[in-house]
Amino acid sequence: MLNCSITIDVSKRQLWDAIIDEKKRAAWWAPNILLEPRSGGRYFEKWNDGTTNRITEGLIEEFYPNELLGITWKENVWPNGADSKVTFIIESEGLKSCVRLKHEPLKGFSNELWRETRLDFIAGWAELLISLRKYLQRCETQSSHDLVFKTDISIPSSEVLAFLQRHPFLKNSETLFSDETENSKQNIVLAWKGDDVHPVLSERGKTSVLIETKKSGAESTHLRIVHTGFGFSAAWVAAREWQDMAWKKFLRDLENDEGL
Repeated sequence: MLNCSITIDVSKRQLWDAIIDEKKRAAWWAPNILLEPRSGGRYFEKWNDGTTNRITEGLIEEFYPNELLGITWKENVWPNGADSKVTFIIESEGLKSCVRLKHEPLKGFSNELWRETRLDFIAGWAELLISLRKYLQRCETQSSHDLVFKTDISIPSSEVLAFLQRHPFLKNSETLFSDETENSKQNIVLAWKGDDVHPVLSERGKTSVLIETKKSGAESTHLRIVHTGFGFSAAWVAAREWQDMAWKKFLRDLENDEGL
């Protein structure tokens, strides 16, 4: 079985709605997911893992609003008869809420096949829960293990964003979501897999990078970067020193428009 969880500073109702509501779910998970919000409803998704077109489908076996959602989970690349179940459990933790995700094999998996499948899902589900938290909290929270950088730069926000897109330090990343909020603030969340010197932090690891830009004048930008490790906590703690140096070099490049 695979277990992962995340605590978010929202109510159970807000957490449930983010999972069930189609438009809200599209902002942090993926668009065009069919999830019929009722017991016996269908789940259906077409997606691509970078090399293969996949179809995931299942049925809603358990549906208890604001409490629990259980979905049978089958993928077209699995052997015939292989099936699994994904359960979202929502619990209160003081003034916050926790979503606990369980993914377990039901039938058709050998021990070796489930070990391989579980490894594939560890990073994927962790990435998804991070995306859910970033969406619900509008990227405002951070932990003591996060790397955080704040600076004011005499560069228009549009040029800062263009620099981010072309800098080699971030070339091995993919955008989880991007939104523009009030006061000309832009939030971008990336799944980052490492640079050419440190291609990955672990075999299956990724990190999450929040890049927040806010216009602070006609020709200046307030920049905030929060780099969070997930899926491999010990490796992330060990990597923070060189990662801190790498981000400081990145900011120097930005100020001098160098290294491109």
